[in-house]
Amino acid sequence: ETLLEALEDNSMQLQNLMGSKYVQGNSTFLEVVQDWQRKLGMVDVTLNAWKEVQSKWSNLQSIFVGSADIRVQLPEESKRFDVV
Repeated sequence: ETLLEALEDNSMQLQNLMGSKYVQGNSTFLEVVQDWQRKLGMVDVTLNAWKEVQSKWSNLQSIFVGSADIRVQLPEESKRFDVV
């Protein structure tokens, strides 16, 4: 959570910089700020995808590891899960 809060804080700081007359009036600064916005946007997308994968993994793990009955009913899927 701390990482997500830092990401959000930094994104907000960049938004504030974008509105600054010093950034708007200087194409070099504007380019740097926009570059950082793109970078932080990609970090945000990546972290959200990672959280989704972790959530799905956790759900699948409880199904395939915690239930012998499921392993018997879905032997091929269980083997594939074990490999991953």
